[in-house]
Amino acid sequence: MPTRDQYRLRPMAETDLRTVLRWRNSARIRAVSFGDHEIAWDEHVAWFARSKADDSASLLIFERSAIPCGVVTFTGIDGDAGSREWSFYLGDPELPQGTGTVMGFFALERAFAGLDLDSVVARTFLRNQASVRYHDRLGFREIPGGRTHVEKEGAMLEVVSLELLIARWRSLRGSLARDLFSERARSEEQG
Repeated sequence: MPTRDQYRLRPMAETDLRTVLRWRNSARIRAVSFGDHEIAWDEHVAWFARSKADDSASLLIFERSAIPCGVVTFTGIDGDAGSREWSFYLGDPELPQGTGTVMGFFALERAFAGLDLDSVVARTFLRNQASVRYHDRLGFREIPGGRTHVEKEGAMLEVVSLELLIARWRSLRGSLARDLFSERARSEEQG
């Protein structure tokens, strides 16, 4: 596993759009997204332009060893300046185990330090237990009364809303960083 300094988040650029569209339209990503239609180029470009013009939106590319491998977005929540909803995915399904957690760590560092947020909110299908466990590992907790339903594939699917408050992040980030970036973690990943 690369060392911590081999990862980074950077703003998404127009030069990333073709790669990001390919990832967004992959069956693997569409299966866990709220929308399931194949996104046209014009729709994708319009999404990027709207997001760039929105002060509450942040579109980021996650890189491993200088190679783009994932996307993280933060979008505004009903005018609440201190909270953003995030979404994310890894574009390459063949990345080493743990890469998604590293991406989440970097994204949450950006949210709470760089974007100065008080909380980050996530919404995921309840049936996507891998995502629920992922959020739990990062410190998210279910928002009481936050379950809704979304129509997908002709069925109403239950959606769970989760939240990570800055105080909880501050209490967990050190141990999570040690787990992800310690010499022991790297040797376990390689062995």
